[in-house]
Amino acid sequence: MCTIILSACKHQSDDDDVSNLLAQNLSGTWLNSAEIEVYDISTRDYLYTFFEARTYIFQDSGGFVEISNCASFGETDYLATKTVDSLSFDSSGEAIFTLIENGQLVRKKEGVTPPGQNTLWKLRSTLSKVSNEITVDNGALELIGPISVAEHDHVCVGQNIFSTGDDSTYYISVPFDTGKISLQFRLSAPLMTGSHEFVRFSDIGVFSGFSIASNSDQFLLATGTHWLLPDSANIEITDSSVDNIEGSFSFIGIGGENYSGSFQLNPIDKPL
Repeated sequence: MCTIILSACKHQSDDDDVSNLLAQNLSGTWLNSAEIEVYDISTRDYLYTFFEARTYIFQDSGGFVEISNCASFGETDYLATKTVDSLSFDSSGEAIFTLIENGQLVRKKEGVTPPGQNTLWKLRSTLSKVSNEITVDNGALELIGPISVAEHDHVCVGQNIFSTGDDSTYYISVPFDTGKISLQFRLSAPLMTGSHEFVRFSDIGVFSGFSIASNSDQFLLATGTHWLLPDSANIEITDSSVDNIEGSFSFIGIGGENYSGSFQLNPIDKPL
């Protein structure tokens, strides 16, 4: 399995001119890590930082770069345009990443949350090259039930982490039918090995969220929904470390169907 280390994300060949994107071949695997700092809009006091990490596949054809989310590799989610020192994800110019001296691409933006939340946010989103090769193997996911999947080779991991407390969310996505299936779980405390019970709308226990979703029509036909949101689930964690999280689960679906499965993921390092 592949573990992504943020501090080792820069992998440029000796022939690349890191000061000129047009002279570089950007094809390969990239990590998009975002830091969102949140402040009180009235006092400007710092409140917390939200971290987000996703993996993307770049296919560089010269002036344009086809970009796919790791789980949807094979389809183009964005068609980006290169200049000497920037990469633009859309024609409006809103999502522009600028080249910095270490070969990374950075986008900065800030804004105000909807009325009532009274917070100001500042985004710093960084694209770092992980590998010149296509790397989409970061775990495993098996699901048994009215719909079943077993994937060990094309497994994509994403995660969200808050700087305050132990609030973190993990996503494990694999290709399925014409779309993907994703297991999502949210933790409100440090994850230890052993048996855990998830109960929806309860603040007791380590797991504060657990669901399985898919954008596949086949999944919808088999389950009656695009999103399995069990009222409760039994989760057995067999390994929990900075490099690996592994376990199994079982739950009852909305129509009384039995679901079970297992998962393994390589967490992405949180930015320093």
